[in-house]
Amino acid sequence: MYIIDSEIQNLIVHVHSKDNDLGNHTMTIRDTFHWEFRMNFGETTELNRKFYWMMTDNQVYREVAFPVFNNQIAAECGNKLVKTNKCFWLVKYDGFYLSKGSPSDGRLKYSWGLGNI
Repeated sequence: MYIIDSEIQNLIVHVHSKDNDLGNHTMTIRDTFHWEFRMNFGETTELNRKFYWMMTDNQVYREVAFPVFNNQIAAECGNKLVKTNKCFWLVKYDGFYLSKGSPSDGRLKYSWGLGNI
């Protein structure tokens, strides 16, 4: 799983699941945050993420939370139990683009503060 900050100068991301917390990560333009994992055998793995678009004075400008990985996203990324695939979330001014294989092939999945597209 890759999170790529394409346009936001001060982005804070927080990833967690029922069992794990990857903590807060502060990103700037062109930063990438990634980690590896596999879907569990019950296919119930879900990772949630909160995104905070911060202003220069460190006040929250926009905030949104959604699952960055679950059964539906696994199907979109082609993730199988026995095979490792790359899944990308590209963060832009207008929202969050999901793609497999290449960040440039993403489609807008969520917008800032407006939920699922």
